[in-house]
Amino acid sequence: MKYSILFTCVGLCSFSFACGSADNTASQDGAAGTGAQWFEPVEVADDSAAPDPALASEENVVESTSDELTLSGWKLQLPDNSQTTAVNSDHKPWYYTNGSSRVFADPNFGITTSGSAHCRTEMREVATFKASGTNSITVTGKITKGASGITIGQVFNDDDSIPLAELEYTGGDFGVLYEEEKGGGKMYALNGSVSIGQTYSYTLSLSQGVLKVTTSTGGSFSKKPSSAVSGNHFYFKVGNYDQKSTKGTSVSSTIRSTVEVSKIVVSHK
Repeated sequence: MKYSILFTCVGLCSFSFACGSADNTASQDGAAGTGAQWFEPVEVADDSAAPDPALASEENVVESTSDELTLSGWKLQLPDNSQTTAVNSDHKPWYYTNGSSRVFADPNFGITTSGSAHCRTEMREVATFKASGTNSITVTGKITKGASGITIGQVFNDDDSIPLAELEYTGGDFGVLYEEEKGGGKMYALNGSVSIGQTYSYTLSLSQGVLKVTTSTGGSFSKKPSSAVSGNHFYFKVGNYDQKSTKGTSVSSTIRSTVEVSKIVVSHK
């Protein structure tokens, strides 16, 4: 059964999550393709088939209010390569509350997952979804420290253990790395600009077989995944996956970049 949960947090932030019934498989996350080339933004027509009636017809909405920040259905990956579902707790110096936001900090180097060359402080959904449904995530936040190469959101291909799409801060603007085969990613520049400390929002959507990315700075990207991957399982990721943070045998005490997130709205139908 599909369900959505709305959490309103007094003095912290407002999170709205909607989680779908799906496979709860987890995997070690692979790295994004390196050596990506830049391409102009592309748009494709949304000519995919209509959504599965079985998915669209089951929707049970539950609302709840809490005085404390309460997150469920997420797992946190830290730069010492540990994982935890205790996403409501601080894990300093990498993950903690700052006023109305959650801070995701990535060090100069750290211990990575098995398929990656970069450490990260990043949340992922525990459950997966299919592209045939209606799935979106909207995030409000800002980058408070860093230069370029900071991935702040992903649509992750769980079956192949690679990102399908990464939204990356490229230093003054955003880009989308699109990848159907490991190492075969292409970077697409998005319109608009964003500076350090500037609040932005973005939406990642994989619905009725079409991937869409939009940003509050005016950027947009749309692409229909090929049949080779469109039937796979996916999940969303949010946080700080800094492509300039490197792999080490220990964790650096120097923070390279910080991303603050003040609101997340997820919907699965």
